[in-house]
Amino acid sequence: MNIFGKKKITLPPVPDWKPSFNSDTEEVISIFKYYSSGKKDFVVFNNLTIVIVEDGLDDKQAIEAATQTLNKTYNFHPDMTPQDMDDGNILISYKHPAFNIAVEKTAKEYWNEIEANHLRALCTSEVLLTPLGANVFDDFGKKALWARCYFFMDAQKPKALRVVRKHA
Repeated sequence: MNIFGKKKITLPPVPDWKPSFNSDTEEVISIFKYYSSGKKDFVVFNNLTIVIVEDGLDDKQAIEAATQTLNKTYNFHPDMTPQDMDDGNILISYKHPAFNIAVEKTAKEYWNEIEANHLRALCTSEVLLTPLGANVFDDFGKKALWARCYFFMDAQKPKALRVVRKHA
């Protein structure tokens, strides 16, 4: 709160919700390898945000490039594009090559928490228009908002877990 009793606005805006759970790291890596047909090098961050990097970078360069991509996306405002995938999961993409995956199995396991907190996954003063209305979300939208929270968590405190190389 500031001296006028108003909530302080963080810039760039971020969601209030930081989910206390996540999907299995190896499962997310396997899913993204499937989505990329094993043809992309990528960096996985602590909260399982994935950033595609160009071929030929050593690990240090790949992590640096991926961190820069997170920063560019975060400071641009990460408008998300959620996509229903053929395996039942939802792939969240952004303007730059960063991604999150709403793993259906995890969503089912933590559905009560997702449903109770999805509006806290909106950024400060954010309004998203859906076919149901402004900031009214169906299950697909709730899952997308949940997965996008991890992007913000990783962008604010980037910590690379692993560099994953494409199939040889």
